[in-house]
Amino acid sequence: MKWVNKMLVVAGCVASFSVGAQAEAQRYSVGDLEVRADSIEVLEPTLLHAKGNVVITQGDSEIKTDEAQIKVPNKSDLFDASILKGKTAMDGEIKLYKEGFLPMNSSQGETYWWNPDKKVCLNTKVESGYYAELTQVDNSECDT
Repeated sequence: MKWVNKMLVVAGCVASFSVGAQAEAQRYSVGDLEVRADSIEVLEPTLLHAKGNVVITQGDSEIKTDEAQIKVPNKSDLFDASILKGKTAMDGEIKLYKEGFLPMNSSQGETYWWNPDKKVCLNTKVESGYYAELTQVDNSECDT
């Protein structure tokens, strides 16, 4: 196999990376950040060390490198949409407003909610007055 070495400048930092086939990778994800690598070590609750065929994706961005230390958001700072499943539409809306979400658009029992602080877009579906489905979707769905 032929490897192609590249250089990438990200926010003033330089990372070298290689393009090639990847072996079975370990995965770590929080929010919309995903890290895949041959090995991932959690150094601190918000700091990872990844080695070997590292691929870091967030939204539409992707970085590939051989080794990286990655600062990740604290999981407690993220909103767990699953806690709304089965709640009445009114209770769910109150909870979403309290968590900082704003309704962006709605149609036929489906609503997109945007949280400007956490940069999270949720799609909610209400059936018979209860939340039936909650999904974190791409931020573009909230027309941000």
